[in-house]
Amino acid sequence: MTIAWPVAIGACVTMALIHLRIGLRTVPRAAHLLFSLNAFVVAVYACFELALACADSPARFLEMMRWVDIVGAAQMVSMTAFVWVFFGTGRKWLALLVPGLTCIALIADLFPQPKLDYLRLTGIQVIQTFGGAAYTVAEGVRNPWAAWFYLGFLALVVFVADASVTLWRRGARRRAAVIGGTIALFYLAGSVHSELVDAGTLRTPYLFTFGYLAILAAMGGELTDEVSRAAQLAHDLRESEARMSLAAEAAGVGIWM
Repeated sequence: MTIAWPVAIGACVTMALIHLRIGLRTVPRAAHLLFSLNAFVVAVYACFELALACADSPARFLEMMRWVDIVGAAQMVSMTAFVWVFFGTGRKWLALLVPGLTCIALIADLFPQPKLDYLRLTGIQVIQTFGGAAYTVAEGVRNPWAAWFYLGFLALVVFVADASVTLWRRGARRRAAVIGGTIALFYLAGSVHSELVDAGTLRTPYLFTFGYLAILAAMGGELTDEVSRAAQLAHDLRESEARMSLAAEAAGVGIWM
């Protein structure tokens, strides 16, 4: 645990810095900057996710859970914005529904008690795992208000799926399949896993960060390919200009002779 989460955080920050630089130096830049923002937000989320797994008291667990909810909402919103800009497709009302639902869900976290995920926390349990590592899970009464947060997850999955289908029909099939498919599948799986952890069915830490690495690879690869194609186009343009210049010089010499 002390190795896996820092490695994942490092991967997020590395990709965020790379695409921040690309976004500041190239046009159009919005998709790169939004991808960078999303990766930075997930890196912060991973820090709180690890702190939650290492919480040593119910009060500490609830406090970290609150920050996990807030940063989780931020990464959902930034992901929606990225897909909206990068795909250029999707229904606007679905894109707006994601932040709307997550904001409604976060109302519960604005008060000292109850929190979004639990009406009452009865205790925490430390579970031993491989290599002598241990993580913390909660025991308590679920808060029905948390359903709003998972509706936000569902809205994001539907929005991405809708945007991907439209993009596929427009001919950008690779982007729709790789990016859209990875995002939709990951968020669906991540929401189901988180719900099972909240319900106590699965006694594991939250593992959103590690699933995100698949999205990180897919989005990073696609955006990098886009930059490579732009660089190749610029190279071809320079070569074309050079050939035209040589042809013009040769024609000028022929006329002079």
